[in-house]
Amino acid sequence: MQACTSVVTKISYHKRKVIQADVSFVSLEEWKRELAIVLRDLADDTGGTKIADSDAAVAWGKVHAVYPTLSVDELVEMDVQQILDSNLDIAKRLGTTETIIAIDSTAFGKEIAKYIDSSTKGNDNEDDVALWPLIREVHIKYRAKALSTGAVLVDLPGVADANAARDSIAQKHLKEANRIWILADITRAVDNKTAKDLLGESFRRQLLSNYDDQCITFIAGKTDDVASSEIARALNLEGDKEYRELESRIAAIEKQLKELEDEKKEVVRLIQPLGKRIQELQRRQKALVEGDGSVCLQYPPEAAIWGSHAGEKDKKRKCEKRNTNKPGPSKVPRKNINENVGANMWTTLDDDSEGDASSDSGDELDTLHEDAACSDIDVDDEFSEIEDTFDQKTMKETLRKIEVELAQLRPERDRLNERGQAMLLEGASLTEKLAVEQKKKDMFCSLARNKDSKEKLKADFRAGLKCMDDMVEEQQNPTGFDPTQQLRDYQFVDLPVFTCSSRDYMRLSGQLKGDGEASCFSNKHDTEIPALQKWCHQLTLPARERAAKAFLHKLRNLAQNVKVYIERIQNGQIAGVNRSALRLKWESSVAPEGVARRLSREFSVLSNKCILDLQQCFRDGLEEKCKAGVELAVNSALETVDQFGKMHHSTYRATIRRDGSFKRDLNIELVDPFTKSIAYSFSAMFEKDIFGPFEVSIVNAIAKLLEDFQKTIAEELLSGARHQGKACHKEARTVLQNTMEAVKETVSSQRKEISRSIAPVVQNRLRTTYDLAKAEKGPGSMARQKGHIRSFVERNKDTMFQEAADTIMTALDNAAVAVGQTLGQTLATLAAKVEISLAVLWEEVHDSASEQAARNHTLALVSQIHDRVSLYIEAARLKEEGDDPLKFESEDIGLHPFR
Repeated sequence: MQACTSVVTKISYHKRKVIQADVSFVSLEEWKRELAIVLRDLADDTGGTKIADSDAAVAWGKVHAVYPTLSVDELVEMDVQQILDSNLDIAKRLGTTETIIAIDSTAFGKEIAKYIDSSTKGNDNEDDVALWPLIREVHIKYRAKALSTGAVLVDLPGVADANAARDSIAQKHLKEANRIWILADITRAVDNKTAKDLLGESFRRQLLSNYDDQCITFIAGKTDDVASSEIARALNLEGDKEYRELESRIAAIEKQLKELEDEKKEVVRLIQPLGKRIQELQRRQKALVEGDGSVCLQYPPEAAIWGSHAGEKDKKRKCEKRNTNKPGPSKVPRKNINENVGANMWTTLDDDSEGDASSDSGDELDTLHEDAACSDIDVDDEFSEIEDTFDQKTMKETLRKIEVELAQLRPERDRLNERGQAMLLEGASLTEKLAVEQKKKDMFCSLARNKDSKEKLKADFRAGLKCMDDMVEEQQNPTGFDPTQQLRDYQFVDLPVFTCSSRDYMRLSGQLKGDGEASCFSNKHDTEIPALQKWCHQLTLPARERAAKAFLHKLRNLAQNVKVYIERIQNGQIAGVNRSALRLKWESSVAPEGVARRLSREFSVLSNKCILDLQQCFRDGLEEKCKAGVELAVNSALETVDQFGKMHHSTYRATIRRDGSFKRDLNIELVDPFTKSIAYSFSAMFEKDIFGPFEVSIVNAIAKLLEDFQKTIAEELLSGARHQGKACHKEARTVLQNTMEAVKETVSSQRKEISRSIAPVVQNRLRTTYDLAKAEKGPGSMARQKGHIRSFVERNKDTMFQEAADTIMTALDNAAVAVGQTLGQTLATLAAKVEISLAVLWEEVHDSASEQAARNHTLALVSQIHDRVSLYIEAARLKEEGDDPLKFESEDIGLHPFR
């Protein structure tokens, strides 16, 4: 399908049984920009068209799919608005989202095809419109078990997709992604050293800037595509015991089949003349029974009868019949015995088959009749003479002899037929066994290739990672760099690799109807699709564990607060005057120095300090590297422009029309030395524990407040204050943990955004020059285009790359501010929660019978919840520490439903 690789496809989970897809179309403005680029691609310098050009042909194919009634000559004479007006139905779809709902994958495939498959344009109607060039994104929602834990798969087109709108969506998803899956056929994955090539310089920088080495998963597909002999030679499997046993079993079966074939030929050799003789005897027997005494001439001296007319055959074939009006014996219809036997050699020749074939003796009899016709002999007189010669006694004797011979021949015939039938069954059984053994051999070779491929891919990845580490270390420490030193323990770098066969998995699962059996594997486990599905669950496990822990801690803190509050009330009434004094001093709604107000003010100061510290950390970690990177980019800029200009002229023009970004990106190549220079420092800067001191300051602020709080309360409230203080500390730890997770998410998002913001700065600076180059037409225009680009870069390289560096530093400052905003929101919540925890000490208490009953019931419930949740939290801690939290039975620790 045309659009499967060019549309952003997102797949996520939903609980409904139906399959749903939201198909989003590009906006009107995006399609206008796309059409403007296409028109420039199609027009040549003379005002004509250049459809023969490969890039122009791609552009034309895309537009023609949407506007099939327009010819290329008509299209180049139109402007963008006229093209839009030529089909208003298309214009109405732009910027909209259409939803497809289907009950199963078959129905869904038919529905989605008209959006993403160009082959839906049939020959019956050449005016059918294809929609795939207009699609921005397809979001599929399905109740897929692999995605049930929250994983979302996004299949991206190439990052150099010719559709600018889709390219921007792809870049957006790359910024948001926290895992990367790389897919390749298994035959290409190892042979082309894909895993090592993945860590080329560009990919290495992205890895350092946006991710870590744990984010990549490699999937090698089509493992059912097996040439077992080639794999055996490549992996030297001939020495493997199991492989030799498989080969031995296959050779033994093939030998049996060969022997069976030889025996079959021998049986055929024996049964064909035997079958002919039996059929001939049966024919003569029938003739004698019907009173035809002429048969006695041919039995038993068959050779004499056949020989007496041997010399007459040529004469019979050459003569022309005379006396055509004279009656004569009619010839019995015959079939060639060779055809009869050869068509199905194991068909039993029973006594009723005499009319289906005849023997050479029958031919002799026909020859006798025809010779008589060639001479002027009266046929009736001849046969009358023969009938007089053979009386009934002779005919009976002849019949007896025929029956005796048949009785001798039939058992032999039956024996040969039975052996033939047995050979058919034996041959079918052996062929089936051979297929089974061959499939076992294919599976063995495939699994061996899978194992070997995994090892090679992991080794290639480690080698590429070491190259990346060495490159960074050499940049950081050029004088002390020692390539023989291991910068990390690479044996613990374990690239997740899956070798999968989706086709065999679907066949084994019964998802493909009418597609035959699995071609290689006999169980779903060996296809590794189940392992990949499990991997989807494992990838989301850290996020799910964090969310679960946060929820459990919140729930336990809530239960603890309620429990302490009720216990304090149950243990005795608090004097009203003390409660009132406490409230007037610490409740924020009435006191200027209330708990929440004081903490919010102190938290704000700490947040602002954190922002400044973060900005200073960014400057210390990157400012000098940015300066060095600017110098490198400036020094290599002109060489980069010149090298870029050596590409094919049509591709160069198409790149300029797209503001430097097409199959290659001039903007990225210009800033490449800069990004290479800062990559490691940029990554290392975000790996520092930059929030540890901040967390300590927040905890100290809360501790100081609690200390001051306890100094102002009455003795009778002191015990309760201490309990509430502990509850506040627990609440603070929980909130801070969640806050740090939110901050890290913010930093990660900003990090990806910043790393991709450098090239757009250069592109914006060059945009006016790109427009100037686009306008060049006629002879020498290519040279003038290159001249414009080179001249601008030469004049502005210093300021252009410095602006890119300034953009990085400004973006980092803004990232620090974004972190501060996240901190401000969560810490304001924390300040309020601390006051809520302490407010139980001054709130008014009602002590009616119903209130007491409600408190007793609530206390029992929250105590149970608190204890149960504490067990869950302890189990999680033991699991993290390596102990087995499941070594106790659930009954031992009270893990039963709440009641």
